[in-house]
Amino acid sequence: MHPIDTKILAFLAVLILLASCAQIKMPQGGIKDEIAPQLSEAGSTPNKQTNFAERKIEFEFDEWIKLSNPIKEVFVSPPLAYPPQISVRGKVVTFEFSEKEVLKENTTYQINFGKAIQDITEGNVVENLVFLFSTGDEIDQLFLKGKILDALTGSAVKDVVVMLYDNLSDTCFTTVKPLYLTRTDDEGQFSLENLRADTFQIFALDDQNVSYTYDVETERVAFLDSMVMLQDTFMTELTLQMFDEADNPKLIEARQRVQGLVNVVYQNRPDSLVVTLLDNDTTQVWQEYVGDTLKIWHNNENADSLLFTITNETEVDTIKAKKTKKKFDKYRQLLLTNNLELLPSDSIVLEFTLPVAVVDTSRVTLQDTAFVTRISEVKAEGRYVYLRGPMKVDNEYDLILDSMAVTSWYGPVYKDSTSIKIKTLDPETFGNILLTANKADSLTYVVQLIEKEEPIETMILRDQTAFAFSDLPSGQYSLKLIQDLNEDGQWTAGSIADKKLPEKTKELNLEVLKAGWDLEATLDIETLFYGTDSK
Repeated sequence: MHPIDTKILAFLAVLILLASCAQIKMPQGGIKDEIAPQLSEAGSTPNKQTNFAERKIEFEFDEWIKLSNPIKEVFVSPPLAYPPQISVRGKVVTFEFSEKEVLKENTTYQINFGKAIQDITEGNVVENLVFLFSTGDEIDQLFLKGKILDALTGSAVKDVVVMLYDNLSDTCFTTVKPLYLTRTDDEGQFSLENLRADTFQIFALDDQNVSYTYDVETERVAFLDSMVMLQDTFMTELTLQMFDEADNPKLIEARQRVQGLVNVVYQNRPDSLVVTLLDNDTTQVWQEYVGDTLKIWHNNENADSLLFTITNETEVDTIKAKKTKKKFDKYRQLLLTNNLELLPSDSIVLEFTLPVAVVDTSRVTLQDTAFVTRISEVKAEGRYVYLRGPMKVDNEYDLILDSMAVTSWYGPVYKDSTSIKIKTLDPETFGNILLTANKADSLTYVVQLIEKEEPIETMILRDQTAFAFSDLPSGQYSLKLIQDLNEDGQWTAGSIADKKLPEKTKELNLEVLKAGWDLEATLDIETLFYGTDSK
């Protein structure tokens, strides 16, 4: 072999050996490491310094470490004007201020690393690492604690930013960064520490873009509608209610693809819309909501165009529905309702695909195995038909509609007869919840009956002292009360601009409702909303 070849091979062998030695490998076997890296104070920048002027801060640990999502996890209070540079090398984390950064005079700073620092093998997190320093002669000692709750559900809200502002303007939350900030823990608790004596505004923010300002419509917010005055000590714990502000509705599209149905699509559709057909007194109109779409049904199949106004609390939109070639007479009027279970006194509610014009009860049969029952009452409203007839307890019926029993707004529809089965239940197997209200104020309250976390019935409480939820299956129920300040029959979110807090809600657990029983409960409004547990 040529001598130069031998040297090349030897050189390559040395490189391979060095590369293999330089690789960091996970340890194989043995006991799993569950101990977080420990900070070495001797090798780290001293904590809690006054008259601090350094530009680089170092943290040395007892093992190799890595950084995880430092952009979100590491935050500085007060916030910095420029992003710092955070890096890791071996066992050392370095935090370096931007060359452009000018620290505030006589100010206490905190650098909180959250869960950003982890060991390189198992990902064990270094928790509660906070570096504290002051650019003045002393470190501030005041503190403020509290919790953030969801305004609608009352549950704790974790990992949101809580911010204090010495700027007392109405727009500070949306335009400037706070003076102090922290994050809530898994229980929604927060602690703002090392604060100076001053007067502040406090806000909380589900900060989706880590801007420390309220600049995204979908961000949830919370605030206190009064100032926080920190003096020598401040021991009171605050509770802030977090909510998503009601975004302004925006009409995206209004289009009539089939003659007789106008679909109006909204971004953030309002809860209540009033539809008015202009310059036409004979056309029938019926409206319903499906998600963010308002469906306007009408029975004028020949109009070249129709003009509607849609009114909500804040504005009026005018839409023009142009004629289309497609018509509903090419569609079947289908019954959507399946088999039913109901009390003998209940109405039979049938849902159809198209609005109903006429129900011919002579073509509707309600029968069991022995008798045919006459339909005694009938009402059509939009796509729904309500029927009543004498039915026996604990019995089975067939409801039969022949092909001409129901006519839509768009004329008779020829199809096969349709039938559904109805089972009547025994009222003795149901129970009632009897409520007595004890309230001294003149406010209106919405009372929702909750089953499996979903509202199933709603009552409005004003001046009455007694009311009931009747004919309920046995089971576990609870109540949700809403302090309905604007009397719109539902929960209303708050407003940052108007300094309006969200409407208060309270929940009340009930005993199990047994079959055939009356469950009595008292709504003590004074205690629920104004007592010591009413925060």
